Amino acid sequence: MLNRILLTTCLLLTVLTAAAAEDDDTSAPTAVEVRFSGVSNAILENVKASVSLHRERERDLTATRIRFLHSRASDEIRKALKVFGYYSPDIETNLTQTEDGWLAEYTIEPGKPVTIGQVDIRFSGEGADTETFDELRADHPFRQGARLEHQTYDNYRNRIERRARERGYFDATFKRREMRVDPKARRADIVLEFDTGPRYRYGPVSFSETPLAPDFLRNYLPFAEGDPYDSRDPLKLRERLIDSDMFSSVNVRPDETAGDDLEVPVDVELEPRKPNRYTAGVGFATDTGPRLRLGWEARYLNERGHRFDSELRLSPVTSTLSGTYLMPYFRDRDADVGVRGSLTNEDTDTSKSRSGQATLFQNTSRWGWNETLSASYLVEDFEVANDSDTTKLFIPGASWWRSWSDDPIYARRGGRLSLDLKGAAEPLLSDTSFIQATVSGKYVRALGWRNRLLVRVKLGATEVTDFSKLPASLRYFAGGDNSIRGFGYQTLGPENDDGEVVGGRYLFVGSIEYEQFVYKDYGVATFVDFGNAMSSFSDPLEVGAGVGLRWLSPVGLIKVDVAAGVTAEDTPLRLHISLGADL
Repeated sequence: MLNRILLTTCLLLTVLTAAAAEDDDTSAPTAVEVRFSGVSNAILENVKASVSLHRERERDLTATRIRFLHSRASDEIRKALKVFGYYSPDIETNLTQTEDGWLAEYTIEPGKPVTIGQVDIRFSGEGADTETFDELRADHPFRQGARLEHQTYDNYRNRIERRARERGYFDATFKRREMRVDPKARRADIVLEFDTGPRYRYGPVSFSETPLAPDFLRNYLPFAEGDPYDSRDPLKLRERLIDSDMFSSVNVRPDETAGDDLEVPVDVELEPRKPNRYTAGVGFATDTGPRLRLGWEARYLNERGHRFDSELRLSPVTSTLSGTYLMPYFRDRDADVGVRGSLTNEDTDTSKSRSGQATLFQNTSRWGWNETLSASYLVEDFEVANDSDTTKLFIPGASWWRSWSDDPIYARRGGRLSLDLKGAAEPLLSDTSFIQATVSGKYVRALGWRNRLLVRVKLGATEVTDFSKLPASLRYFAGGDNSIRGFGYQTLGPENDDGEVVGGRYLFVGSIEYEQFVYKDYGVATFVDFGNAMSSFSDPLEVGAGVGLRWLSPVGLIKVDVAAGVTAEDTPLRLHISLGADL
């Protein structure tokens, strides 16, 4: 009996002592510093991420926990090194207690890596000999003698499975996927055998209810029912429907899991925009003075997607009333065919004109450029210096343009290029013959976080049989906010004997501008503009230079510039105010 009491007492004392020691340990968390040597870069980062003591070093760890995590570190480092092909490393570990806490040191000698030996990649099934899998077979990342990397192996396997799914091989599977590693020989053989299975095809396509006929919407499809599935096609369909500007949201959902008949039905959810859109805006620019803009767009005139757009622009210098009837058109490529009518009144310091114009046009894209082909009939009553006439012209034309930018409102990198060609011939309903070409470009590039360089150039040339009959809207003038600052709007160009500007056959205008933001959305700029409208390219050029203020407002960049006409006799100073996107 006494022995049992003594034994029980000893056991209780042992338990209480251990518990007290445990309490003391948990009540005194200490700091841990972990050091690695012998590896660097991606290998070091993977080792750090794999070692538990390094991951938990900033937590409140007890001495018992620190010793336990340190004991696991060697195995964790070995696993981390295998990922990079190092299967036989030498690892020295050391854990010491310091005045500030604990120091864990790991010295790693990775040793010689395992290298890639034999590589056997095979494809079978319906898609085995297609271009898709021929590329995967030829473009594998394994080179004999190169260091083995597990991530490269995993990435390539995932790439095969992803490409198969993207091309509609939804039943594809690996028959074999082996990476046979011999650490002693430091060699890894890779064997991949992939069965593509059958390729799925597009099934029926359904559209949600809209004001447009389903047969009309099918014109936007980049594929037909029964075509082989390709994941890029639904994205292209969504892009086309968004570009049509008829829907506020577009959701294209191919059902890759539907049915046993190897078909992929496609469900297209469309949310139409409001049938009518009304717009209004006010603005100001020194070229035109105060401006008022009113617009109305009727989006769904019928189930074939016809729409009508009208706009009224009023200012003391230029006023325009226009209306456009637009019809989507499908043949070799998506296009819009339309008819536009406009009435314009312009009264500048150098010319007056009143014109009416009717235009038949087609908008489409070609080779990555936006293209417009048009045929217009222009009647313009104009006065320029001593020239006063009413000219009628039938003008076929073509224009191409493209733009790119990282931001549509305030671009830090981008550009715009355009080419415009037009002409008329006297035998074809025209009072004079002419041909005209205008090329323009603009480039924007950020030089740092808060500054930009802007460069623009515009070139134009006209050949005409009777310049006096060429209306003001087709003559070249220079000067103004978007031309040569420091000079009035359209006040530069060839002059007659009385010193009155008559407009030019040729145009060359350029600008270099540096912009620096100094406080939040506020900045300053300096610029040099140059060029002129000319009778020949040997005519002298004008130069304007100045400084300006910039404000990146919620509606766009507002520019306030003060410029001097450097080449003018009296070097006048002019204020220029403008608002709008750069491109």
